[in-house]
Amino acid sequence: MSSIVDVNILCKSNFDCTNNAECIENQCFCQKGFVAKGSNCADVDECQEQPCGPFSVCTNTIGSFHCECENGFVGTPPVVQCKAPCEDVTCGDHAYCKPDGQEAYCICEDGWTFNPSDIAAGCIGKDKYC
Repeated sequence: MSSIVDVNILCKSNFDCTNNAECIENQCFCQKGFVAKGSNCADVDECQEQPCGPFSVCTNTIGSFHCECENGFVGTPPVVQCKAPCEDVTCGDHAYCKPDGQEAYCICEDGWTFNPSDIAAGCIGKDKYC
């Protein structure tokens, strides 16, 4: 789909064109996000093409669209697709991933704890640390 569409109106300036059109070389063309409907420019519903990707919500706006992740997913669609917060988090033995808003972190299972002097080592038995 072309971003500029002829609405078949001659012009000398943008004031001669319908709303959401611009004068280019003495001819009115619809601006990006709009399509010619007779001599008018109508908004295109970009969301019909599902531009935001999986686990996202697309909201059509005049001449454009806005994406956001569904509740419980993180990302910046359409640039970074939405995903579960723990999708790329690998926790060590005896730990599980806990999502917290836009972030996720590892939690030790009951009876296990992190060694504060070596967090990278993962969870250790509480009886081994105390």
